[in-house]
Amino acid sequence: MGLIFTLGIVAGSNGINVAHELGHRQESWERFLGKILLLPSLYMHFYIEHNYGHHVNAATPEDS
Repeated sequence: MGLIFTLGIVAGSNGINVAHELGHRQESWERFLGKILLLPSLYMHFYIEHNYGHHVNAATPEDS
């Protein structure tokens, strides 16, 4: 049981980093894989907020 939780935590935390990079790719299938990687951590809203919120306001006073 501990192994299952450990693998889930590691895959979830590493998956977020990989999903972040895939979310910036041009190919739609790579962006789709990024969204799938965010699913186990229930963090799929990151893709929308990061690409359409943060990057729109990057390096401006609204960037926080």
